[in-house]
Amino acid sequence: MSYQPPPAPAPAPMPAAGSQTNIMAVIGLIVAILALLTLCTFVGFIPLVLGVIAAILGFLGRSQIRQRGQGGDGLAMAALIIGIVAAVLGLLELAGLAAVLGLSGAVISQVAATMTAQANP
Repeated sequence: MSYQPPPAPAPAPMPAAGSQTNIMAVIGLIVAILALLTLCTFVGFIPLVLGVIAAILGFLGRSQIRQRGQGGDGLAMAALIIGIVAAVLGLLELAGLAAVLGLSGAVISQVAATMTAQANP
């Protein structure tokens, strides 16, 4: 009985021509992550705008993936969801900022009125 080497491994299957990852899905996910990161700046319009852009790119990426048979459906869905979340949080951040500025304006007006009343008896 002689030694026989094991058979050579099968070559890796080549990806199908249409299975490339959709570029809109990738860019949408990058923009969505940037939108989440910009929430820390406390300037709500930046994540709002980036979130809307990411959601649009995710939506367009998903429709392209269905039409062309490309990969990246999960990336496009993540861009869509994260983009919507970032836009909503950016909108809430803007509302909070407006509330804080409105309250501080009211407080300043009240202090000014009190000081004027005390100065003019």
